Amino acid sequence: MFLTFAAHILVFLTAREDFYMLLGLFTGAFWLYLLIIDEYEITDVFYMAIALRVFWLFTTPALSDDYHRFIWDGEVTLSGDNVYGHTPSDLIVLDEFDTTLNGELYKQMNSPDYFSVYPPVNQLYFIASGLFTDSIYGRLLTLKILFFLTEFIGLFTLFRLALSKGVAIGKFSLWALNPLVIIEGIGNLHFEVVMLTYVILAVVYFKKSWL
Repeated sequence: MFLTFAAHILVFLTAREDFYMLLGLFTGAFWLYLLIIDEYEITDVFYMAIALRVFWLFTTPALSDDYHRFIWDGEVTLSGDNVYGHTPSDLIVLDEFDTTLNGELYKQMNSPDYFSVYPPVNQLYFIASGLFTDSIYGRLLTLKILFFLTEFIGLFTLFRLALSKGVAIGKFSLWALNPLVIIEGIGNLHFEVVMLTYVILAVVYFKKSWL
């Protein structure tokens, strides 16, 4: 499957500064996506969507380093401080924040002089990532698992709706197999997929309430 092949190259061989390689891979992935969206049953599309996301579950984000800030915010909250009250640069000089984990996160962070911009729902994910492990990869993996579970709920909800309402496969595939959604969501941990899941659940809930 070209989508999987492109994903391997994106993860292991492509720097985010390599514009032409990224453009070629995304173009190829979208080309294949357009070819296959009407070639499979909707159940097959659902299983392919899950399989592609499982592939990205154990990878380190290739095109974004924002996860360092995610983990940092979680660590700050778990330490009892306020992520909206201090910048990383304010905190890293304090003795209680002078740890190996915080030092590594701070070195990799792209916005140490800025206050956190991530809302409370995001912060809950960041906090959860730090409850079970002190390693950066362990927390990253926890975040990805939470992303995966959240998006699975959204995909499964749409899948059931598509089956019951006779929705065209192409419409379901627009999220399920969209290369940009997969790579930027579970791949690079951008929270739009989490937000979209909650929007879907809210719409379904209110629609049922109105009926």
